[in-house]
Amino acid sequence: NNSVDHFDWITCLTKMCKESGSKVERYHTGALLHNKWTCCGSKSVAHETEGCHVVSDEKEIVPEIDIYRELQRLYQILVDGINKIESYRTSLMENKAGDDAELNKRSLASLNNLVKVIQDLRSTHEHYELK
Repeated sequence: NNSVDHFDWITCLTKMCKESGSKVERYHTGALLHNKWTCCGSKSVAHETEGCHVVSDEKEIVPEIDIYRELQRLYQILVDGINKIESYRTSLMENKAGDDAELNKRSLASLNNLVKVIQDLRSTHEHYELK
């Protein structure tokens, strides 16, 4: 699970709840186990107990993002994709990627910069892992 998946899941549930005709004002965050809610400890018969938390407005839904985890994912995507980038860069250098020389030149410059950034990130990452 990642933050984007979490946000997509919340968005989907929000949409489904908006389109539903029956809405409640309160809900339980836990599970009903042996006729007792795990979140607040209140006893329930046939799921009729009013919830322990107030339903929030759509505006209050803010996904929690673990920035360090997302940066690690981004780093891994770049490192895993370096071979594809190198391959495309080679085809640009050999002018096999198309006929537009100016576009190829700009693309090659961008790819060279990207490869340098990935190499710098990899070096920094490896140095950090050694500590």
